[in-house]
Amino acid sequence: MQGVVLQAAGGQGREAAHIQYETRRTQEAYGTRPRVHTIIHDRWRLSIYLGKCRNELFDLVDDRGEMTNLWDSAAHAETRSRLIERLAERETAVADRVPLPTAQA
Repeated sequence: MQGVVLQAAGGQGREAAHIQYETRRTQEAYGTRPRVHTIIHDRWRLSIYLGKCRNELFDLVDDRGEMTNLWDSAAHAETRSRLIERLAERETAVADRVPLPTAQA
């Protein structure tokens, strides 16, 4: 994924932060080649892990220390679904594109 220029100070900011993390180094807590994709939107942080970790949903207003994972909370299922959809939209929007053909064979 290529970087995107952010607005200068005082300009219109983004409505959400989209974070992708991957490493080739095995980490005991995360497993082999851990990968996490995160969206921070409004008062929420949602992270989806590939590896040993449980997915996470935190309320950044009521739980500033991110101590209570709400991922499995039935009361937060709609918030979780909405954030997963936003994350998927951001992932699709920033994915590298395959070069399109310029002529027919």
